[in-house]
Amino acid sequence: MTLNDEDLFEAYTPEQSDRYQREARERWGEARLAQSERRLKRLSKDAWQKVQKEGGLVTEALAALMDHDADDAEVQEAIKRHHAWIENFYPAPAEVYTGLAQMYVEHPEFRAFYDRFAEGLADFMHEAMLVFALNELT
Repeated sequence: MTLNDEDLFEAYTPEQSDRYQREARERWGEARLAQSERRLKRLSKDAWQKVQKEGGLVTEALAALMDHDADDAEVQEAIKRHHAWIENFYPAPAEVYTGLAQMYVEHPEFRAFYDRFAEGLADFMHEAMLVFALNELT
Protein backbone atom coordinates (compact mmCIF):
# COMPACT_ATOMS: atom_id res chain seq x y z
CA MET A 1 0.00 0.00 0.00
CA THR A 2 1.14 3.50 -0.76
CA LEU A 3 0.83 6.50 1.54
CA ASN A 4 -2.10 8.85 1.86
CA ASP A 5 -2.44 12.26 3.56
CA GLU A 6 -3.28 10.66 6.89
CA ASP A 7 -0.06 8.66 6.81
CA LEU A 8 2.06 11.66 5.86
CA PHE A 9 0.68 13.96 8.52
CA GLU A 10 -0.17 11.50 11.30
CA ALA A 11 2.27 13.18 13.71
CA TYR A 12 0.47 16.52 13.42
CA THR A 13 -2.89 17.89 14.37
CA PRO A 14 -5.11 18.85 11.41
CA GLU A 15 -4.40 22.51 12.22
CA GLN A 16 -0.64 21.96 12.17
CA SER A 17 -0.87 19.98 8.95
CA ASP A 18 -2.88 22.75 7.26
CA ARG A 19 -0.47 25.41 8.51
CA TYR A 20 2.65 23.50 7.42
CA GLN A 21 1.18 22.90 3.97
CA ARG A 22 0.22 26.58 3.69
CA GLU A 23 3.71 27.70 4.76
CA ALA A 24 5.34 25.30 2.29
CA ARG A 25 3.07 26.52 -0.49
CA GLU A 26 3.95 30.16 0.29
CA ARG A 27 7.67 29.49 0.57
CA TRP A 28 8.19 27.05 -2.33
CA GLY A 29 5.09 27.29 -4.45
CA GLU A 30 2.24 24.96 -5.31
CA ALA A 31 4.17 23.02 -7.96
CA ARG A 32 7.07 22.11 -5.67
CA LEU A 33 4.73 21.15 -2.83
CA ALA A 34 2.68 18.94 -5.16
CA GLN A 35 5.87 17.33 -6.51
CA SER A 36 7.04 16.52 -2.99
CA GLU A 37 3.68 15.06 -2.00
CA ARG A 38 3.56 12.91 -5.16
CA ARG A 39 7.06 11.65 -4.44
CA LEU A 40 6.18 10.68 -0.88
CA LYS A 41 2.83 9.14 -1.72
CA ARG A 42 4.58 6.65 -4.01
CA LEU A 43 6.30 5.18 -0.96
CA SER A 44 4.96 2.13 0.79
CA LYS A 45 4.13 2.47 4.47
CA ASP A 46 7.20 0.39 5.27
CA ALA A 47 9.43 2.65 3.18
CA TRP A 48 7.90 5.73 4.85
CA GLN A 49 8.69 4.28 8.29
CA LYS A 50 12.28 3.73 7.17
CA VAL A 51 12.52 7.34 5.93
CA GLN A 52 11.19 8.59 9.26
CA LYS A 53 13.61 6.38 11.21
CA GLU A 54 16.55 7.54 9.11
CA GLY A 55 15.69 11.16 9.89
CA GLY A 56 15.96 10.47 13.59
CA LEU A 57 19.15 8.47 13.24
CA VAL A 58 20.87 11.11 11.16
CA THR A 59 19.84 13.83 13.60
CA GLU A 60 21.18 11.81 16.54
CA ALA A 61 24.44 11.23 14.67
CA LEU A 62 24.83 14.96 14.07
CA ALA A 63 24.04 15.76 17.71
CA ALA A 64 26.82 13.38 18.74
CA LEU A 65 29.28 15.26 16.53
CA MET A 66 28.63 18.75 17.87
CA ASP A 67 32.08 18.86 19.51
CA HIS A 68 33.60 18.79 16.00
CA ASP A 69 33.98 21.65 13.54
CA ALA A 70 31.29 21.91 10.87
CA ASP A 71 33.84 21.20 8.13
CA ASP A 72 35.20 18.09 9.87
CA ALA A 73 35.13 15.06 7.56
CA GLU A 74 32.98 13.03 9.96
CA VAL A 75 30.46 15.87 10.26
CA GLN A 76 30.37 16.29 6.51
CA GLU A 77 29.70 12.57 6.07
CA ALA A 78 26.76 12.86 8.45
CA ILE A 79 25.51 15.96 6.62
CA LYS A 80 25.83 14.09 3.33
CA ARG A 81 23.55 11.47 4.86
CA HIS A 82 21.18 14.26 5.97
CA HIS A 83 21.14 15.67 2.44
CA ALA A 84 20.31 12.24 1.03
CA TRP A 85 17.51 11.95 3.58
CA ILE A 86 16.11 15.35 2.59
CA GLU A 87 16.08 14.23 -1.04
CA ASN A 88 13.44 11.66 -0.09
CA PHE A 89 11.13 14.67 0.07
CA TYR A 90 12.36 16.89 -2.77
CA PRO A 91 15.46 17.60 -4.87
CA ALA A 92 17.89 19.67 -2.79
CA PRO A 93 20.46 21.44 -4.94
CA ALA A 94 22.69 24.02 -3.23
CA GLU A 95 20.15 26.85 -3.25
CA VAL A 96 17.38 24.71 -1.77
CA TYR A 97 19.65 23.08 0.81
CA THR A 98 21.06 26.41 1.99
CA GLY A 99 17.49 27.75 2.22
CA LEU A 100 16.58 24.79 4.39
CA ALA A 101 19.64 25.42 6.55
CA GLN A 102 18.43 28.99 7.03
CA MET A 103 14.99 27.74 8.05
CA TYR A 104 16.57 25.54 10.72
CA VAL A 105 17.80 28.66 12.53
CA GLU A 106 15.06 31.16 11.63
CA HIS A 107 11.86 29.13 12.04
CA PRO A 108 11.10 28.67 15.76
CA GLU A 109 9.55 25.22 15.32
CA PHE A 110 12.47 23.91 13.25
CA ARG A 111 14.93 25.30 15.80
CA ALA A 112 12.98 23.78 18.70
CA PHE A 113 12.73 20.42 16.94
CA TYR A 114 16.49 20.11 16.43
CA ASP A 115 17.51 21.73 19.69
CA ARG A 116 15.50 19.14 21.61
CA PHE A 117 18.12 16.60 20.50
CA ALA A 118 20.93 18.86 21.75
CA GLU A 119 20.99 22.55 22.60
CA GLY A 120 22.53 24.40 19.65
CA LEU A 121 22.01 21.57 17.16
CA ALA A 122 20.03 23.78 14.76
CA ASP A 123 22.94 26.25 14.58
CA PHE A 124 25.47 23.44 14.18
CA MET A 125 23.46 21.82 11.39
CA HIS A 126 23.01 25.19 9.69
CA GLU A 127 26.76 25.72 9.58
CA ALA A 128 27.52 22.16 8.46
CA MET A 129 24.82 22.30 5.76
CA LEU A 130 26.28 25.53 4.37
CA VAL A 131 29.75 23.93 4.20
CA PHE A 132 28.30 20.88 2.46
CA ALA A 133 26.34 22.95 -0.04
CA LEU A 134 29.38 25.06 -0.89
CA ASN A 135 31.78 22.13 -1.25
CA GLU A 136 29.55 19.37 -2.62
CA LEU A 137 26.52 20.94 -4.30
CA THR A 138 27.99 23.86 -6.23
